[in-house]
Amino acid sequence: YGLKYRIEKEENMKVASKPAPIEDDKERARFYLDRSLSVDNTNVAAMNDRTFFALNIGPSEDEHKKAVQYCTTSLKLDPQQQRARYNLAYLEHTVHSNYRRSDELLTEALAKTRWQLDQPARRRFSILYNRACARCRMGDMEGAVIDLEEAIPAAMPSEAALKKQFVEDIPKLKDAMKDDLKAPEPTHAQEGDLYRLFVTDRYRQRVEEVKARLSRY
Repeated sequence: YGLKYRIEKEENMKVASKPAPIEDDKERARFYLDRSLSVDNTNVAAMNDRTFFALNIGPSEDEHKKAVQYCTTSLKLDPQQQRARYNLAYLEHTVHSNYRRSDELLTEALAKTRWQLDQPARRRFSILYNRACARCRMGDMEGAVIDLEEAIPAAMPSEAALKKQFVEDIPKLKDAMKDDLKAPEPTHAQEGDLYRLFVTDRYRQRVEEVKARLSRY
């Protein structure tokens, strides 16, 4: 229900003629996730899914507080996972503008070999991309451009597991980069995460090359 709601919302925002999302779908998603956790409050996957809902489907100040609680508990139960760190990094970056903490969490996530529980590592390229955004916001332009170039490599990874991760991440990277290179304007007051990197003479060409690479995938 949650994914259905989110996809329909995104499609409706892009094309007004597309059906609007159904609010009942959002509430059903919240209900079933909460019900699942009421039955088993040690269910790491359900906690992480509930965090995804709080951050991406029904965000609010109260939901953000719950997301921190879910992630903290999830990490206690499954300390070697990437997913709760990835979620917390997103929260720190987008809600609290705590880019240093986001950087730390994403660096930790890159060092882990499991997404959650027994699932293999995922989202390497999105993690690198998000860290590039955090580092750019902190003014670490060299670190940002290095991460960006690794997040969007010049050639498709040859190793099977990395190739699978990259293919899954490509659509997310394409959507993100459109916004992250935007300049501030009346309808978009805050500049994109990578805008400062893009307009710095020393790095502009490298960012242009990465942008061109991504368009070819």
